[in-house]
Amino acid sequence: MSSGSPLRGQGRTARLTVVAPASPIAAEALAAGLEVARALGIDVDVDTVSGGVGSAEDGAAGLGAVGLAAGARFWLNGDDEARARHLVEAVGSPGADGLWMARGGYGSARALGVAAVALGAAQAARQRPASMWGFSDGTVLVGHWADQGWESWLAPPLSQLPRLDDDSLERLTDAMSGRGVRPFEGLVGLRRGVVEGRLVGGNLAVLCSLVGTPMMPRLDGGILVVEDVNEAAYRVDRMFQQLVGAGVLDGVVGLVVGDFTGVSERELEGIAVVVGELAAQRGWVCASGLPVGHGGRNACLPMGRRARLEVNAVNAVNAVNAVNAANAVNAANAANAVTAVNANEATSRLSVGLGGGREA
Repeated sequence: MSSGSPLRGQGRTARLTVVAPASPIAAEALAAGLEVARALGIDVDVDTVSGGVGSAEDGAAGLGAVGLAAGARFWLNGDDEARARHLVEAVGSPGADGLWMARGGYGSARALGVAAVALGAAQAARQRPASMWGFSDGTVLVGHWADQGWESWLAPPLSQLPRLDDDSLERLTDAMSGRGVRPFEGLVGLRRGVVEGRLVGGNLAVLCSLVGTPMMPRLDGGILVVEDVNEAAYRVDRMFQQLVGAGVLDGVVGLVVGDFTGVSERELEGIAVVVGELAAQRGWVCASGLPVGHGGRNACLPMGRRARLEVNAVNAVNAVNAVNAANAVNAANAANAVTAVNANEATSRLSVGLGGGREA
C-alpha cells in the first residue's frame, strides 16, 4: 500500500534537512547517524539551516552550536526562540523536501509554541509543504504536522540509526523513497475486531504532557499508536488514566502498542494488564508487538494516514513478550512469541495507507 509520498516513483529518497528542536546532539552521535544515513543513500543536509548546523566534524560548531545561544540549558539545544527559528528556516530551506529530527530529548513543544504561526506561513510559501520525520519528544511536531494536513512520519531520529535492525532501516528507506509501507504482520492480538482510522499518537508520556494545551494532537477517529521508555506499569496506567479523564481518547477506535523498553519483565507484565483492561473498557480493537520504540527496532509510520487494524485471534500468553520485543532481557522469549504469532495468527496485522489519502 502506498503511503502517498510525493517522491513515489522518482527513484530517489527525500532530501531532508536535519533539525534539533529539542535537546542537543553530541558530535559523535551526529557523525554515526550521518554515516548510516548516507550508507543507505538518504540525501541529508546539515549545512543550510541557521543556528550553526554544520558537518559532524565541526563538533560544537555543528548542531551543538545552537545550544550555546543565550538562555541555553544543557537539556535544551538553545533557547526557545533559537530552536523555533531553526524549525522555520529549515522549512524554508531551498531544495529540501522535509525536516528530520537529529534526536529527541526535550523541548520540541516549547519550540513549536513559539514557531507555530511562522511555520504555517513558511509552509504556505512552499509549492509543497515540507514533511516532518520525528519521534519521542518530536511526537508534538509529528502530531502538529498531521493535524495541518502536512506529510508527517513517526520515524527514527538520526541518532537512533546505528542501533536499528535491518527491517527498520529497510522500512525507513522505503518510506523516504516513496515505496510505501509494508503491512505489519504477526501482531499479538489483545482484543478481536477490524477497524479503520487515522494513525495517531506516538510517545505516551509526551502525549500526556500536551493535554490541555493547544498543541495536543487530535486523536478522534484514530488508531492510537503508543510506545515509551523507562516507564513503570503504574506510570503507564496513570498516563492512560489522565488521557481518559481528559476526554481525549473518546473518539479513538483502536490501539496498537509498540515497544516499552528499559523496564523489567515484571513491569512488562503490568503494562500488558493495563493495556488489556483499557482496551476492554473502551471497546477498542487492540494489538501489541508493533516494531516501534526506543530500542533496536523502530519502523516508520505515516501519521494522519488511513490504516486498518485486523485482530482475528487473541493470544494473551504472548502479550507480555510482544509489548517489548526489543528488550534484551526478553529477546529470546519475544522472538518465540513473534514466531508463534506469525505461525498461528498471521491475520493480526496493521495495514497503512488505505485509500491513498490523508485525513486532516
